[in-house]
Amino acid sequence: MKLFNLILLIIVCKISFCQNTYKYIGSLILENKQIISYTLNIKEENGTITGFSLTNIGLKDETKTEIAGLYFKSEKEFQLNETKIIYTNSKIDLENFCYVNMNLKIKGINKKRLEGSFTGYFINGKECANGKVILIEEEKAKKISENILEKIEKNKQKDKIKKENIVEIKKLQNQDTIKIDVNSDAIKINVWDADQEDGDRINLILNNITILNNFLTKKIKKQIELKLLKGKNILNLYAINEGESPPNTSKIELINNQIVYPLIIQLKKNDAVTIELINNTY
Repeated sequence: MKLFNLILLIIVCKISFCQNTYKYIGSLILENKQIISYTLNIKEENGTITGFSLTNIGLKDETKTEIAGLYFKSEKEFQLNETKIIYTNSKIDLENFCYVNMNLKIKGINKKRLEGSFTGYFINGKECANGKVILIEEEKAKKISENILEKIEKNKQKDKIKKENIVEIKKLQNQDTIKIDVNSDAIKINVWDADQEDGDRINLILNNITILNNFLTKKIKKQIELKLLKGKNILNLYAINEGESPPNTSKIELINNQIVYPLIIQLKKNDAVTIELINNTY
């Protein structure tokens, strides 16, 4: 039975030529930093390589070229040469095509990459280009692409949620009062200068207790956590001065259960606004 299986394996191997098929996608990077999209579709049989390459995929000068070469298993290296044009969308004469000769080595922990150098030659043997080759196995590239697209989609969803959690900006001036239902025993508050730093100073008072005294607002946000009483809490903001560029302009964010309430407050010296924070938790 074992002998039969061995004979069957040899027959199948001969029918399929015992070929290894490789599909890689990536780029040719020229010395002048120009990047050309490049794909390799090759088969290896007993160290001999056949197949084709695709350059400028999807562009007006996309070209498919026959590939021939050798694979050195012990060194894990390929020597590959483009030999002739199979088809091209380019309008240039065939004698002006640059045929790539590559020396590539299998790289990476999972052996999913090919890296190396190339030199290009016109059909008359004159050198026309050189640079680096970076390729990755097609299936690996697809997984990477899918992961990137998945992360982009997740970030879009996060941004959408974030935008949904930001309430419309309210502008307050002297003696304005705004009421916000927070339904929480504590909230966070960010305070900073909404325009250029120009020496604006404020007092911030919660339920007649001074939270910030003669505070100099800056571009960097100052974050404070406020403990709230049950029911109504009164938060007052007073302008101590108007800085070098009147009026005194402060920006405040009240953050409650991931919902952000943004306020822009513009005041003259000694003016004030009132923010009523309603805590209905019992």
